[in-house]
Amino acid sequence: MLLGEKLMKKCPVVFAAILVLAAFVPAPVAAAIKFDLGLKAGVSQAKIREAFSEPSYEVAYSDSLTRPVFGAFAAVNLSRFFAIQPEIYLLTKGGKWPDDGIMVPETFSLRYIHVPILAKFRLINKGKLIPVIFAGPSWDILLSARDMWYFDGEWHLWPLPASYKSTVGGFVLGVGVEYMLDRFLLILDIRNNLGLAHIGIEGPHEWGKTRALMFMVGVGF
Repeated sequence: MLLGEKLMKKCPVVFAAILVLAAFVPAPVAAAIKFDLGLKAGVSQAKIREAFSEPSYEVAYSDSLTRPVFGAFAAVNLSRFFAIQPEIYLLTKGGKWPDDGIMVPETFSLRYIHVPILAKFRLINKGKLIPVIFAGPSWDILLSARDMWYFDGEWHLWPLPASYKSTVGGFVLGVGVEYMLDRFLLILDIRNNLGLAHIGIEGPHEWGKTRALMFMVGVGF
């Protein structure tokens, strides 16, 4: 399936739900709502669990796979303390394994359109430096998956089966600070994105749940 088709079919569902809810907000309340738009970028440190059910059930955890992440957000400020914030990012998950004398170096990466819907709480509303906490569900829409193995002095692409879920749910939890300026704000946040379901199963080998620690900076308008 093409990237454009995936986005057209899946991403608008999330944002449409927000628009429907906004339509039922009373006019005086809606007039007081402030909307912020912005951009964010940073790095993610992703890990993945793998398991083998044959000959016995064994579980292994990867090392961190560090990749860039970037995207945009829209904050619906329902009060000075609380906002609903849908976001959309291009995010790479997966993991890597070093040469341990048995297995050659390996990098397994999955590229997703990452769509969290966050409830954001501002802990104070005075001053320019505002601490925030946020949490909410997320959806990962799979764009591509690949497995790279290093042998004979070069990297080789390993063909992957088509048994990976096209959409996987997760949960985001994080903290941050917002520095308020006259016409825009600067943002710094740290978040943990936990996969809530296995990404797929192939015979005796199972790729399990993913997780990603994300360090983000951004600007809001």
